Amino acid sequence: MADARSTPSGSANGSRTTCGPLVGKPTFIIDGGAPGADLGAFIFTARRGYLGKSYREVWKKYQDDSGPIRNQHILSDSKPDVVVAFPGASGTLDMKARAREMGFRVIEAYL
Repeated sequence: MADARSTPSGSANGSRTTCGPLVGKPTFIIDGGAPGADLGAFIFTARRGYLGKSYREVWKKYQDDSGPIRNQHILSDSKPDVVVAFPGASGTLDMKARAREMGFRVIEAYL
């Protein structure tokens, strides 16, 4: 999932209700470990009992200044079936562009 870290509080609920109709029943959920929609995806995964992976360690390693490096690492390592991108800023735009360039399906979700 990709978004801006300024996602309003309560985004976990929005993410939880939005993901189902967008992608059907997920089998494995990946999040980037950042605040915002990533945290919402993590909560969604835990509450629903889905298998998943959080790239929190990548977030901690690279922090704010290395968004493109972090995004590339996550996409290369996880090879997702689909990227669900919530409204965001430059990091989200970078993630969507990289995902499309690598041939991954990108769904733009709106809360």
